[in-house]
Amino acid sequence: MLATPWEQRKAQYDIVIIGSGYGGAITAARLATAGLNPPRSICILERGKEWKPGDYPEQPVDALGQVRSDVNPLGLYELLNYPDISVIKGSGLGGTSLINANVAIVPDREVFEQLPWPREITYDALAPYYPQAFAVLAANPHPNALQLAKVQALERRAQQLGTHAAALNIVVNFTIDGPNPHGVD
Repeated sequence: MLATPWEQRKAQYDIVIIGSGYGGAITAARLATAGLNPPRSICILERGKEWKPGDYPEQPVDALGQVRSDVNPLGLYELLNYPDISVIKGSGLGGTSLINANVAIVPDREVFEQLPWPREITYDALAPYYPQAFAVLAANPHPNALQLAKVQALERRAQQLGTHAAALNIVVNFTIDGPNPHGVD
């Protein structure tokens, strides 16, 4: 378990990070390894619970039972509906990273040209950092992507549309012979 039970928390922390998804986790990791003198105590707050391998719902009917609501505040999935968009978010230690596919892609240039995107953040300004992020995260396609039923179904549909499905880079370690480049099994 990564979570600390609420009753074992400290009375105060030097730094409190709200959210344990990618942003919160990276912020906490950077602060923890920054060599601050004196070292700072860090608390990450997240709503929901810790989901361990084997706890995730595997059937659609089971997933429905894990929708977050007033009746089920520890549900894994939060669904939000707005007039122009619907959003599904993860709820628990790890944030939305609990339920996404860890896809790592470079956004299209057009994403940065749409309003209300901040004009100061441009495609060209961020371009040098994508290869760095991909290297640190070891982003790569699934080694057998084209044999997966999901990808084969996508390929059939893509062919109907006159194109092909492509295996995207995902941030998953497929090396089973030892630790990742950062020393984590």
